[in-house]
Amino acid sequence: MYSKIFEQINLPVWVFDVENARVVFANAAALTVWNAPDMDSLRARDLAADMSPAVQRRLKQYLVDFLECDAEFYEQWTLYPNGKPVSLNIRYTGIKLDDGRIAMLCEGLEMQRSTPEAARGRDALMHTHLMISLHTLDGSNLYLNPAAREFLENSQQELSKRFVFKRDYTRLMQQVEQHGEGDITALVHTVSGNRWHELTARASHDPVTGQPSVLISATDVSRLKEAEALASKRALLDSLTNLPNRHALPHIFDKFIRTTRQSNEVIGVLFIDLDEFKAINDTMGHAEGDRVLVEVAKRLSSLCGPSDSVVRLGGDEFFVLTARENNSEALAEFAQSLLQLLSAPITLKNRVKKVTPSIGMAIYPCHGTGLEELMQSADIAMYQAKLLGRNQYCFYDAAMREAFEYEHTLLAQLKEALSNDEFVLHYQPRVSAKDKSVASLEALLRWNHPENGLMYPDSFIDLCERSGQMGQIGEWVLREVIKQIAHWHVLGQDVAVSVNVSISQLFKEDFVTSLARMLDENGCAPNRLELELTESALTKGDVVVIKNLQQLRHLGVRVSVDDFGVGYSNFARLNDIAFDFIKIDRSLIASLPDNPQLVQMIISICLLMQAQIVAEGVENEATAQWLADHGCDELQGYLFSKPLSIDQATDYLLNHPKP
Repeated sequence: MYSKIFEQINLPVWVFDVENARVVFANAAALTVWNAPDMDSLRARDLAADMSPAVQRRLKQYLVDFLECDAEFYEQWTLYPNGKPVSLNIRYTGIKLDDGRIAMLCEGLEMQRSTPEAARGRDALMHTHLMISLHTLDGSNLYLNPAAREFLENSQQELSKRFVFKRDYTRLMQQVEQHGEGDITALVHTVSGNRWHELTARASHDPVTGQPSVLISATDVSRLKEAEALASKRALLDSLTNLPNRHALPHIFDKFIRTTRQSNEVIGVLFIDLDEFKAINDTMGHAEGDRVLVEVAKRLSSLCGPSDSVVRLGGDEFFVLTARENNSEALAEFAQSLLQLLSAPITLKNRVKKVTPSIGMAIYPCHGTGLEELMQSADIAMYQAKLLGRNQYCFYDAAMREAFEYEHTLLAQLKEALSNDEFVLHYQPRVSAKDKSVASLEALLRWNHPENGLMYPDSFIDLCERSGQMGQIGEWVLREVIKQIAHWHVLGQDVAVSVNVSISQLFKEDFVTSLARMLDENGCAPNRLELELTESALTKGDVVVIKNLQQLRHLGVRVSVDDFGVGYSNFARLNDIAFDFIKIDRSLIASLPDNPQLVQMIISICLLMQAQIVAEGVENEATAQWLADHGCDELQGYLFSKPLSIDQATDYLLNHPKP
């Protein structure tokens, strides 16, 4: 009798067995919708054959909600009988089959006529991995798309209960209340355990009731957070010696002081530099030099106790934190033991070499209470040990002020360097990873000091920043680079040039206007100029900086991130700015090709951000080939060319292949 009643209903009604993906009952109107001649024909169809995973997950969600809360749903769906789309408004409820299982009773309420855009929008909302949900102001759920429903522990879970830490929810809602929108990266509860989600919230209204509501979109960024954490961890380790590196030192120092300051021990900091180490690299090669550094690291670690800390600062410089009995004699004995151990012969290329150290020592808190002050004191004492003949240790005392006086002298000379025309630019080529043709050049600043000769940025850029001169010097660099680009263009060399800009330059509101004027005055195409900024500069998040970067992109100037992989990454911000190039830091490239996992992960992140990838510090063919094989676009390093003077760079361009 019931089947005859259903046959009299003009609207389509059918029962769908979700587990077996079969229609087990359909009235005449439903047979028309499904384009089936009879019930046997429709029942024989395996609807799972072309069903997407998103639809399968959604149907399983329906079954759970039917069982848990006797739910019903009104949704607009697009069916595909025999491959032809049919859109319906459908009411879904649970119904028991004869064998006791729950199936879906589907009632087609009306044929839906909608624009192609609307139909595709609904389908995209069904299949997207983006988790979209609508909530009342107190966090109750009004709507969950399939992706959002899938990650929740239950469909009734309020918004505030998603967050592992209540402060994250509170902060997000405060942003919405104050600004109408907000975004946050937070740890949330999911059916798969705690995951990192990037959530964006917008103040809105419920289209059904008109009441104020909050629209949430979320995406799972756990893999990126894990990659970031791994990159951060690896960035704190020296890849050659596996000792902590300079970036790890502040944390090590703070922890060391906290654990030892209450004891009756004297705390010493030792700055260790290997004497004449450069000669080993020059005469025996960098590989042998690396063997020396690894051996020194092992010897230092063997002599230091479990509470001591050994750090490789870089190059042939090491740093030791130690606590000894409450007198400086114990520190002196320790330093003497270091001298003896480190001076023991090392066999290199069947030759016995003696590598001696110079050690400077400072005592906490007598010679400083902060890390920087203590390092500076120990560094001064180390240079004093070198002046006294090397292969010895020296305690810092107040009379050792030569280094400070030199710095002050250098600062005074630096203030006159620009007006005296003492700065010069060198250019290092970047080549295509594919065919080694010239892709672009990087401009590198040098100071042609009247007394000290050619000086590199490491010895004066910090002074420029601290003295407030970086703005003027940076403007000079940009003007000279733009002139040089225009000159090379006249010579038939249409080459792009990258140049580092400091965060202090990007803080200026008229930076882009001034740069556009320089480009116009010299007839230089904006896309021939590339501005590099460090990854750490992005963490400041200044509104003026972000605005300037966006205006640079609009102007047509290329923008790149330098030293990527060694600082904190706000991937959402990197994506928002859409950089043209990302330069992987040379410290990561140095591990190739023997330890590729971290670099592979960094490359994957760069590919996700759809930026061209540049590898810095490429020094051998094996590394170059590995990078080319794994998706890098451009390579830079001594394997291809050292930094060149303007004349040398011009010759290089004229005599090397173009893409």
